[in-house]
Amino acid sequence: MTETIIDADAIDFALELVGHKIVSLTDETIILDDGTVLLMHGTADCCAYFDVVGTHAEDGIADNIITAVKTTDLDGYEYDEGFRLHILSEATELGYIDIDGTASSGYYCHSIDLEVRRA
Repeated sequence: MTETIIDADAIDFALELVGHKIVSLTDETIILDDGTVLLMHGTADCCAYFDVVGTHAEDGIADNIITAVKTTDLDGYEYDEGFRLHILSEATELGYIDIDGTASSGYYCHSIDLEVRRA
């Protein structure tokens, strides 16, 4: 079953990710411990855009859990928005995924589109 969440927000990410282990993280793809594959697609609409701008995970993804999804304050500009997914391994941050962009006037897209493929 495949579902696409248009303009995924922090709550959408939290519902899909928090409490799960990442078994693979490459560029814009996350594979979770239950076999769910999350594909993060950048979006653009008129003057608004959102992209996955950084993913980082230690080599060999150790035992981990996603503990939080937080919005980020990019630069104080009224329409800039972003998210950071926190990945913990034991007591150390193992990796992160940054998503940011601008909603510009506020009438267009507000995040990336998150495609969820359930096992």
